[in-house]
Amino acid sequence: MRRTMITLLTLLSLSVLAQPISTVIKTQAIDMGRALLNHDQASFVKFLNPEMRKIAGSSDLIRQGMDSAFVLFEAMGGKVNRINYGDPSEIIPFHGQLQTTLTQSIFLSTSFAEVEVTSILLAVSLDGGKQWYFTEPNAYKAASKKFNLKPLSPKLIIPTIQQPRITPKNQ
Repeated sequence: MRRTMITLLTLLSLSVLAQPISTVIKTQAIDMGRALLNHDQASFVKFLNPEMRKIAGSSDLIRQGMDSAFVLFEAMGGKVNRINYGDPSEIIPFHGQLQTTLTQSIFLSTSFAEVEVTSILLAVSLDGGKQWYFTEPNAYKAASKKFNLKPLSPKLIIPTIQQPRITPKNQ
């Protein structure tokens, strides 16, 4: 009886600690977005697909490029206000990876307009769902042809990209 009770309590505590994979994906995407908003390129780079990082050269080069882009964008009056993420699509095991997609909406301000850009992110896990890496699907497809990256599952549905919503500011 005592052994049964201990086993039951252990299983109950483990189930409370375990999160569904879709929650892990979205939480890590939010952490990536928060790093981007806070200009924390070192944390942001950790969420980029390791194969894509190798292609880009080094994490330092990626951080330098991001720093330059942010400085230019902000010098022109631009600001990233917030980033939202949708729920992941079906998670598909394929070639030793877990693959899914999710939407990312970035809300920007410029000196002349408010802009909402919604795009699709490819999320890939190499370790059964503990750590997720994010990239733009078309960039991954192009790099996979040139650099022999693992293929995407044919079952993976990549939605059509939406046009940005631009609301001009009154001058």
